Amino acid sequence: MPELTKKGAYKLIAIVALLITLAWFTLQIAWVVKLLAVSLLIVYALYPVVLFFKARLRLPHAPAVILAFLLFLLFTIAMGGIIVPLVQNETRSILAEIPFYARQIQFHVADLTNYLQGFGLEREH
Repeated sequence: MPELTKKGAYKLIAIVALLITLAWFTLQIAWVVKLLAVSLLIVYALYPVVLFFKARLRLPHAPAVILAFLLFLLFTIAMGGIIVPLVQNETRSILAEIPFYARQIQFHVADLTNYLQGFGLEREH
């Protein structure tokens, strides 16, 4: 194995420092990468709509993009307005029924315990 020289040690330290800096930088801009990925997905999804507006409505590119984006925002807000109240209601009903579910589980555990005791199995203490 070759001996590590002073110059080689400096190179190794520089490489390790560069890798640590690169990892830190990647973590710092992770939100930008996520935002860019979501933006690209939205553009990919809206591109056929833009083409439709350009072909059927004979709109120039910029107004077609603006119209498609506005429709996307309207759709997103409408879905949020529909889905959020549904989730809230379902969460409330589930939370209200937790005591019932707990009792049901206790009954099932008691039935299972009685069933297993029929085989001579006892609970460990």
